[in-house]
Amino acid sequence: PTRAEMEEKMLAERAAALAEEERIKDMQKKKKRDREDANMKALVPREADTALALMLQKRQRLLPEGELTLDKIATYADAVYKEGDVDEAIAGYNRVLSVDPTDASALFNLA
Repeated sequence: PTRAEMEEKMLAERAAALAEEERIKDMQKKKKRDREDANMKALVPREADTALALMLQKRQRLLPEGELTLDKIATYADAVYKEGDVDEAIAGYNRVLSVDPTDASALFNLA
């Protein structure tokens, strides 16, 4: 191959790499938006979700203050699991999955 052909090939490979980087960035942005949307769907008044309200009455100190989001519910489930309350942890992970059935962390923790 000539020098010009090699340079052309390198430019094409660089363009392909840049396009792949952009595709990955777009996927990451979409995943972040999807997670934010799922969190917004998960926002519930503490009184509105009876099962969750019962869970929270037992261990109010483990759940961060403010609105309930998927991240907070997952953190709560992690905390009660570490304390040995597997049933309550499972209920928390299932609550996360009821809003976002593709949540990798909850799926992994239930496996």
